[in-house]
Amino acid sequence: MVTGRAHRIWGALALAGACVLAAVALVAFTLARRITRPLRTLERATTQLAAGRLDNPPDAESGPPELRRLAAAFTHTATRLQHLSDGHCRATGTTARRGRNREPRLRSAGRP
Repeated sequence: MVTGRAHRIWGALALAGACVLAAVALVAFTLARRITRPLRTLERATTQLAAGRLDNPPDAESGPPELRRLAAAFTHTATRLQHLSDGHCRATGTTARRGRNREPRLRSAGRP
């Protein structure tokens, strides 16, 4: 009789422990997903930027505050780099066109 009651108590405790463990695992999984989703987005954006384009900037509206600030700073930096790169390409293209336009004149000026 005591043995049966002890088994039921231990069984109930084991079931309660399993339920608590499942709840903790669910909360941990949810928190991990909440943190890693913005990190994966930031990783994809970094890969795109390294390839010379940024089609999908990271979302600065979701995730923990630290990751939102990081995503906003990354997007700002990527935008700034793009503007600098565009300006460099325009300046280089203008210089190259000027050089090509002067070249025929320099050649003809050197000939009698």
